[in-house]
Amino acid sequence: QGLILFSETAQYIMFADNGVLTPTTTTIRGISNYEIDKLIDPVESGTTMSFLSKTPGYTRVFRMATQGQLNNPDIHDISKVVSEWIPDTVTGMIASPQNDFIALYGTSLDDMYFFRTYDDGEKVLLQSWFKWKLPGNVLHAVADNDDMYLIIKAVHSTDTKSRYHILKTSLTLTPEN
Repeated sequence: QGLILFSETAQYIMFADNGVLTPTTTTIRGISNYEIDKLIDPVESGTTMSFLSKTPGYTRVFRMATQGQLNNPDIHDISKVVSEWIPDTVTGMIASPQNDFIALYGTSLDDMYFFRTYDDGEKVLLQSWFKWKLPGNVLHAVADNDDMYLIIKAVHSTDTKSRYHILKTSLTLTPEN
């Protein structure tokens, strides 16, 4: 369909009518005008892209599905059902297309916020927001296949020194895991 380009206040699609991008055949067309947090990159999660927009006090999460070169995308504020629940101190977002979720975290937060969908191949059967309470502030997160890795900074009650931990969790529900 083309390449989606994000700016702080608008989204664009870059494409060529003949499918070959060259300096003379490339077209860039505006497709939407949503504000985006310039410090947190949008993530691709299968057939959709998610991006964040911050307001004082909370973060909004938008999901975009492209509809082809000449049509505007389908964009929804998926955080509307949990309005003002996700703090504006979020500093990162990851996606796991294989497990149908996006996750938001912040270096000053010990909570990680998730949006997960479940579909049967034809339609979405379930959409859910939930959060994990972690034993420290999340400095970085990554999802790789069916595993998630987190780097956290924790202050232990026995002393005042910060300690760094690498956590790994399996994202599958199989009995052996």
